Order: sequence, then structure tokens, then C-alpha cells
Amino acid sequence: MFSYIFYLEGTVEILMGASGYLQATYWDGTQDDYGTRIHDTTMGSVHTHVVNYKVDLDVGGTANSVQTIDLVQEDVNFPWFDEDDPPTKQLRLQKTWVENETSFSVQGNNNGQRVLLIGNKEKKNAWGQERMYRIMPGYHTIHNAVKGSARLLNSAKWGEDDVFIVKHKDTEPSSSTTWNQQMPIYPPVDFSKITTPAESIDQEDLVVYLNLGMHHVPRAEDTPNTLFTDSRSSFFIAPFNYFDDEPSRDIRNAVLLVQDLNSGKYEVAESGTGDGEKTCTPRADLTPAYIGQIDTDLSSSE
Repeated sequence: MFSYIFYLEGTVEILMGASGYLQATYWDGTQDDYGTRIHDTTMGSVHTHVVNYKVDLDVGGTANSVQTIDLVQEDVNFPWFDEDDPPTKQLRLQKTWVENETSFSVQGNNNGQRVLLIGNKEKKNAWGQERMYRIMPGYHTIHNAVKGSARLLNSAKWGEDDVFIVKHKDTEPSSSTTWNQQMPIYPPVDFSKITTPAESIDQEDLVVYLNLGMHHVPRAEDTPNTLFTDSRSSFFIAPFNYFDDEPSRDIRNAVLLVQDLNSGKYEVAESGTGDGEKTCTPRADLTPAYIGQIDTDLSSSE
């Protein structure tokens, strides 16, 4: 099941869930390290599902760059410390502009300490921050755990890391084809040739290849059908300083619930009515402009 969820503040969630019958094998007690007994004579073997998405982002135009922000620990001594006081341990943001095509682990050190951003260095919000979008993992953002497989060889190089960011080319429409599995040595689309040699991705038209899936360790509850519950995988494309503040305030049909402190009852106050400005009042009209996006004038409120 494939879902595309559009949130009111500008985030897009891409969600995939797997279900269906297991491709089971005969149970043999000597194979316990490679799967799970799920019936009298039936075994579900461990395996990995990896699905590759191509995401073509143009953030503030086609001239985009990639930045990583890693949360690192540092020791700091302050002037007011006594000589025998230990240094303070705190977090620091380590920001890096990525120069060339490369792959990434979106988890950083597996503790979620990495922020992966794409945006235009030349476009800033009202606070002087680059207008960016974040590629953020959700459920089970994974890559293939087996590298160098004789079955795959050169046919699925796109599955060897979480994310690949490369320069957009019309001659590279996809990461693979349906014929790759029949021709693993010389596949029709060899993804390694898309990433090698590594070209500059500084203020270029960029494409993101990102993997979803799961490492499936079968269990008895996967019979007769694999459960959706924990087989879901997702990622988010979320604004990161792209706006000046939280943009869902511009919803035209927003309402404000005001509680009467004496009666406890709620009154519905429609936005833009009554005396004074309501906290949910839309700030401006949305003006459609044929530039590939909605041009929003946030400079005033009427």
C-alpha cells in the first residue's frame, strides 16, 4: 500500500506498507539462524524489502545545494568556572555544505543526530536563514544489509545506502528497470554510473533517490498474511526555514474556540471577525501565480 499524505504546514509524508502471503520454505531445525518456524513444517526466511523513490525537489528554484547538520557533543569552559570545575558537556550544530554527489545515512549515528537539507543558498527567509526542505526518516528508512551479493551484482546499487543525492539529468530518468534482475552483470540501468564520477551538487538542479522498506524477520503472526502494523516504512519532506513561521495559519476556514470561564461552554469565533485580531486570523490572501508554486504575500494582513 502506497500513501502520500499532505500536511497543512507544508510537510509531505510518503508511506509504504507491505502485506501478503509469505514465500515460505520447508522448516528444518538446522536453519534456525535464518528464519522462523511459523507452522508445522513451514519456515519464513529472513529477507529485506527495499523500494527506491526518485524525488525531484526544486526549492526556491532549480539551483539547489545540500547541507547536513550533525548534532555533536562538545566540552566548554566558561569564564565564570572555578579552576577545578569540569567543562560543561553540551550539543553543538555542525553544519556542512556537501560539495559533490554522494550517499547518506539519514540517521547519522543511528540516534537521529543528523538533519539532511536541500535548498537554495541564495534564497533567505525573513530571518536570514536559507530556505530549505528537510529529508527526514519516518518508519524503517533502510538500505540493503547484504552488499556484494552474486544475485544482485550491479543491478541494485541504489539499495546500498539510505539516500543518494545527484545532479539532475534528462538522460537518467530512473534508478533501475524491470530488466535489471535478468541482467545483473550488465544491467540496462547501472546506478553506479549515475553516482560515479561524483559531480558537483553546489547550486545545481538536484535529484534525491531514497529507499523505503523493511528487514523482514518473519513471525507466527505473519500467517496467513504479513501484518501492516510494523511493516510500514516512510519518509518526510518537511519545510526547514522555508517559511517565516508556521504557514497553516493561512487556512481560510480556520476557527478559534473561545471558552467562557463562567459557564465552561465554547464559542466558535470565525477568523477575521469581531474586534481585534484573532490568533488564527489568516494573514493574507493567496495569490496564484504561474511560477510552479503558490506565491504568498505575507507582508500584511487585511
